[in-house]
Amino acid sequence: MSALIESLEIIKQYLIEHPPKYHSEIVSRLKPGLSHQQIREISKNFPYTLPKEIYELYQWHNGIDDSGDKGGWNYFISAVGGVFGYLPLEEALKKSQNFLNLKLSSQDDIIEQYEPNWLLIFDQASDVNAAGVVVVIENQNTYVRSFDPEDGFYGIIHSSLTNMMLSNAIRKGNLSGKDFSGGDFRNLHLHTG
Repeated sequence: MSALIESLEIIKQYLIEHPPKYHSEIVSRLKPGLSHQQIREISKNFPYTLPKEIYELYQWHNGIDDSGDKGGWNYFISAVGGVFGYLPLEEALKKSQNFLNLKLSSQDDIIEQYEPNWLLIFDQASDVNAAGVVVVIENQNTYVRSFDPEDGFYGIIHSSLTNMMLSNAIRKGNLSGKDFSGGDFRNLHLHTG
């Protein structure tokens, strides 16, 4: 199991075992993972080739199903700027394209920094958060930025998607017996909260 998936499983277990009750409800709404072929088909119009980390993430689970959501927050991870939900791939691509279209049409100068290689995977899970967390794709690698157009904050918060999940797992879970041998702990940023 990769360090990314190992970390995601720790986060998932934490949400099951710790109050409040809606944590375990969120876990029950994680959508089944996608096959490699499904991911390739869904993302065929995205202008960049999705790296291995994105494939791993969406093979694990395809985001959170919020179709039955009754106004609650789909909290899944925490990062600089708040707590965030986990978008299904189709929705992540659609929201990312919508932000890019706004930028290109000059309808909203607040998102002038949004780039075509940004993929909004984790979105706002509380009304006091940044708008989301984007994964920036460059040369089959990823790094992670906070995305807050209201405040104009687009800072790099993790050197990879795996590092972001490792950071969440370290804060939340029991790491004994876990194999993180494939993990890159360089530039790992731990945030409180």
